[in-house]
Amino acid sequence: MLALYIFLGIIGLGLVVIVHEAGHFLAARAVGITVEVFSVGWGKKMFGIVRGDTEYRISWIPLGGFVKMKGETDYIKAVEEGLDQVETTSDSFFGAAPWKRIIVAMAGPAMNIVFALLVFMIINLSGVSQFSYTNRIVLADDYPSLTRFGEGTPSPAALAGLETGDVIVAVEGVETRNFNDIEKWISFRALDRVSLDVLRNGESIELEARLDLDEETGAGILGILEYIEPVVANLSDPESAALEPGDLILAINGREITQRWDVAMALRDIEVQAGQTLARVQVLRDGQELSLMHPLTYRPEDDTLLLGVFFQGREYEYRSEGLFEAIADSWRDIGYILSGTVRGLGLMFRGLNPLNILSGPVKITYVVGEVTARSLSVSIGQGLQVFFEMLSLLSVALVIGNLLPIPVLDGGQIVISLAEIIKRSPIKPVAFSRYQAVGAVIVFVLIAFILFGDIIFVFNQ
Repeated sequence: MLALYIFLGIIGLGLVVIVHEAGHFLAARAVGITVEVFSVGWGKKMFGIVRGDTEYRISWIPLGGFVKMKGETDYIKAVEEGLDQVETTSDSFFGAAPWKRIIVAMAGPAMNIVFALLVFMIINLSGVSQFSYTNRIVLADDYPSLTRFGEGTPSPAALAGLETGDVIVAVEGVETRNFNDIEKWISFRALDRVSLDVLRNGESIELEARLDLDEETGAGILGILEYIEPVVANLSDPESAALEPGDLILAINGREITQRWDVAMALRDIEVQAGQTLARVQVLRDGQELSLMHPLTYRPEDDTLLLGVFFQGREYEYRSEGLFEAIADSWRDIGYILSGTVRGLGLMFRGLNPLNILSGPVKITYVVGEVTARSLSVSIGQGLQVFFEMLSLLSVALVIGNLLPIPVLDGGQIVISLAEIIKRSPIKPVAFSRYQAVGAVIVFVLIAFILFGDIIFVFNQ
């Protein structure tokens, strides 16, 4: 299974990088810069063909690829020879006008955006199904032994005035059809104030909450749980279970049950017995109340008793109505990913653990492969959908990373080109070389830090 994770992850990461490099390639050709090499993969060449001025090659290390433009390293020769300017030709990188180099640098991130937009449009037009519970909520403060809130530490939800049983119908004006929708829009807004449209006992009210920050993930925290009616959908061990699908659980060992979290509390009060632990469960089955002795499952790793049931949720379908709505929905998704990425970088200076938010090639490869493999086990269609959704998210996040004003990255090249436009003369080779050297050190330290985080992640797996 690990080999499958790695294989799928390498394909995914490679595709995102190749899309990025294709943007640089097409832009360079469009503005008259000769591209000497377009490589899929890194390292030693496996094989290649030459078409025109460009060699198209496959290289041995299957992590992305690169584009080599004519004269892009000529500044090194100029420094070695003590020249004040890089010797250029009309079709070389440094021979192109600064505005043309800005276009080439911007084209990589732009292609990542186009890729994500097309994928999201196809997904939104074809429609996707998502399992979730309703948008009715439980206040985390009501269950302090299960959550971090309550007993003197009120949640943002409690401070905002939310109550158990409330239905959150919109967050920041965006409709929330189910609990997954609520989590999705809340997760992007850590430490922000958000407006909540709430339905309580048939009455519409508006509330405002200031979200907490999950320092492990960077997600926003409201302090709510799903309100799940205790109707049995499936059982982990139907042969030995006394419960049946369709049963409505009324009580466990005399403790009244109104929703799923009452079940968790009731099980906490039961002592583990030698051999099989049983619980007396009152249920409503086919209109008749029954009292059953139901076997519990013991999980030793966290000393927990489990009822061994799955509660009823439902599939929600999401589909854009027509091309223009699909474009609008896709742009909205991209906008949230971009803002979430920028916000995540900013949150590193507000207590967020950077090892958790920054991901290198090892972690990205593993996560993309794992999520895709699990989805493929359900169906090929769902696997492909999740695979390309993950790549779109990664592609958009790559935009922010590459546009950071760090030498060596696309953002650093844009800064240099803008400086040349402002001063109306080329940057001297020595200055450019030092600028690149500083960037190389920054990137090297960043890569070492990220790879350290990746190694910790792998060991934790």
